[in-house]
Order: sequence, then C-alpha cells, then structure tokens
Amino acid sequence: MDYANYCVKGIWNSQRKGVVSADKIEPKIAFSASPEFRGESGLWTPEHFLLAAVASCFVVTIYATAERSQMDFLDLENVR
Repeated sequence: MDYANYCVKGIWNSQRKGVVSADKIEPKIAFSASPEFRGESGLWTPEHFLLAAVASCFVVTIYATAERSQMDFLDLENVR
C-alpha cells in the first residue's frame, strides 16, 4: 500500500504571528495565537486550523460517499 506524505512548514515571524506553507500550494496562510492569548484578531489561529481540518474532511467524505453511491444532492450548506 502506498502512503501519501503531507509536509507543511510553520514559521514564527514576529510577536505571536507566523506563516504556514506547503510545497506547491498557494497561498501561504498567515496565523496568530488566539486573541484570548494576546494574538492578533483577523488571522487564522491553531483552533481555526483544527476545526477547518475536521470540516473539510467531513465535506470531502460526504461528497466521495455520494459519488460512489451515485447519489446527487445540491449542497451541504442547507442540511439540518
């Protein structure tokens, strides 16, 4: 079985701010500590990254399952 490698790089630029990147993927993403930890508001935080990973994994899984099952749906936004 082949395994994929996912490599990212995190750089701490200045006071509670940094940038994450991956080879051949744009854009780089600026991040900060959460404002609750004296970070800058308006930037991605580690907490956002964690929840974005869960949300994107969920969406990709739903779409892949629907495609494999030959099911059609309009979107996930209006699911309750």
